[in-house]
Amino acid sequence: MINYEIVIGIEVHTELNTKHKIFSPSINDINAKPNSNIHPIDLGFPGTLPRFNNEVLEKAIIVCNALEMDITRDMKWDRKNYFYPDNPKGFQITQQETPIGRNGKIVLENGKVITIDFMHMEEDTAKSFHNGEDTLLDFNRCGVPLLEIVTAPDLRSGLEAKEYLEKLRELLLYVDASDCKMEEGSLRVDVNISVMPLGQKEFNTKVEIKNLNSFANVQSAIEVEVKKQIAALNSGVEIKQATKRFNEGTKSVDIMRIKESAADYRFMTEPDLPRLTLTQKRIDDVLVDMPKLPSVIRKEILEEFKIETKICDILMSDKEMTFFFIKCVQANLNPKQIVNYLTVNINEYLNKSKVKFSDITIDVESFKQLESLLNSGKISTSHVKKIIPAMIEGQTDCNTIVKKMNIMQITDVETLREFVLETLKNNSESIKDYKEGKDRAFGFLIGQIMKLSKGQANPKIINELLTEELDNA
Repeated sequence: MINYEIVIGIEVHTELNTKHKIFSPSINDINAKPNSNIHPIDLGFPGTLPRFNNEVLEKAIIVCNALEMDITRDMKWDRKNYFYPDNPKGFQITQQETPIGRNGKIVLENGKVITIDFMHMEEDTAKSFHNGEDTLLDFNRCGVPLLEIVTAPDLRSGLEAKEYLEKLRELLLYVDASDCKMEEGSLRVDVNISVMPLGQKEFNTKVEIKNLNSFANVQSAIEVEVKKQIAALNSGVEIKQATKRFNEGTKSVDIMRIKESAADYRFMTEPDLPRLTLTQKRIDDVLVDMPKLPSVIRKEILEEFKIETKICDILMSDKEMTFFFIKCVQANLNPKQIVNYLTVNINEYLNKSKVKFSDITIDVESFKQLESLLNSGKISTSHVKKIIPAMIEGQTDCNTIVKKMNIMQITDVETLREFVLETLKNNSESIKDYKEGKDRAFGFLIGQIMKLSKGQANPKIINELLTEELDNA
């Protein structure tokens, strides 16, 4: 049995969240009414000239810095010529010869370095909607700025590919370059896969799987394709260069087209855009506002606030939730209490309601009130499950919520002592059982006190009072 080595390279296209498109003044909003955010420049009307959006450059510089890339100082634009209905100009403006970044890296948890060969800026195409024999086009996406980020063939498994993509997505989110919504196409993944006998130096023919729409599907598609290639090699069947798609329903990879030769895009220098020259000062001016990288934020949360790694990972999977946590601890709220509310109570609400943290309204002051009520013993931890959904749904004043729910705990010692004494008076048999060492008697008496107080007695105080009275009985 021959042992094989899996070779994987990944291409990611991510849409930048700039206000305007890359070469026109159109608003960058692909979710607006179809064909409402378009400009003659996007459609390639005769006589129109592209004008580069500097916000795209700033975002690209920040991503280059986050990926530890060498930033190209002198760049030109290129035309990639091809005809397709979603490409009205007949060419795409890209950076074939002078990508803005080279030689970047992402480090996996096991310390393995995945090299990023290059990253370039380019424009997106229109979005196609296929309906039987008809195809509809929405040009809102045409001209949206893209970063294409391409790795070296350094990945060796579907699991590594998934981890690499998770880390890249997290980085893009935290530096505010993209919203990375795969379901909307703002982050798209293509993988190139080949399999070769262990020890062989020359790579075998690769197969490309395009437009994978989730990281789980990336891992599954790679594993399915690897099995197919190994079976072919074991049978002596030639592997042909091909483009495939992953069928999520059948968990299979299906051929879209066989590549007999590389496409000839007839690249040429873009004549309507000047060269782009970057000085160190211009780069430094952009990086003055460089956001904190997720690795730095994670380290601070783990070390400064002593949050468990597993809990920290849950928190950091949502950037908005993480930033809210940071606001709360800056307001001197208890980090462990806050992270518990966020990763347990609020996450449970989000999952049930099928919304994201960014979709809800909640503020630091609400959590201040909640913490104060909890620490003073006026509410119990069991009440938090009821209070937090009410806070989210608009009743942000915790004191009002607690009063409306009638769950304010009784903490007055003398009032609670009266409940205890009345309970003991009515349950003499339980006092006898307690004295005989029957532990269940104590729990029964606590239950009777809670019933008498309509569930509002502070559990900690009545435990202490009941123990005291029983010892004196």
